[in-house]
Amino acid sequence: MIDMQQVINVSDILQFHHIAVAVKSFEKSIIYYKNLGYECSDIIVDELQNVELVYCKSSTFPNIELVKPINENSPVFKILQKNDTLIYHQCYQTKNLNKALEYLKIDNKLFCISKPKPAILFGNKNVSFYQIPNVGLIEILEVDIYE
Repeated sequence: MIDMQQVINVSDILQFHHIAVAVKSFEKSIIYYKNLGYECSDIIVDELQNVELVYCKSSTFPNIELVKPINENSPVFKILQKNDTLIYHQCYQTKNLNKALEYLKIDNKLFCISKPKPAILFGNKNVSFYQIPNVGLIEILEVDIYE
């Protein structure tokens, strides 16, 4: 039997993109990341996801997406009931969603939490969310070119 993970170069299929942090308020988080040298975007409202977002970029550290609920229908609202701030998900970018999902299913069970839909933060490129037991929530961003 062929070990698909040895045959496939994973970076051809998936590349790390960012870590998302759920927050109740942006102010202190933005100050923290700016003090580390991050450049943070203005607040962007994503009505499809029911969240407000701030994207913090760094040439030294992993990029960070700050995610704040708009209302009780937001996917981060409940997890912030017991925490002010919490790592929410890790995001990977891919040029081919189907290949990425096939690869991830080799050794994992994937549960689709949110089917692909446009994300305003990423120029309306599609994002989808999957729960992986023993890993957590991942987001997959569909791109034409890796950033």
